[in-house]
Amino acid sequence: PANERAGRLKAARITIARANRADSESPLPLLAYYRSFAAAGETAPDMAVEGLMKAVDTVPAAPGPRLLLGEALAKRGNAAAARNALIPVANGPYETPEAAPARTLLSGLAQ
Repeated sequence: PANERAGRLKAARITIARANRADSESPLPLLAYYRSFAAAGETAPDMAVEGLMKAVDTVPAAPGPRLLLGEALAKRGNAAAARNALIPVANGPYETPEAAPARTLLSGLAQ
């Protein structure tokens, strides 16, 4: 329910922070933290985008986190960094579900 949304998001983010503290090397809490903002339609804070960067550094071949990072950087106006995140997904050695959205986003980025 809409009237419970803010409280539930806060509780979820507290749980995500605990998971991050329990295993600071796992990319999963970092992805969950970023996604908690995206799913709520909120702009992710810098700390969430930095966590997304760490997740990509931890599992560089995973296309999902790279696509999320490319979208986040593009929204922030950092086209060069967005391209760097998206090119391996768009032009990877195999077709993934993330490849087409990455190509679409790349084509819309200013050169």
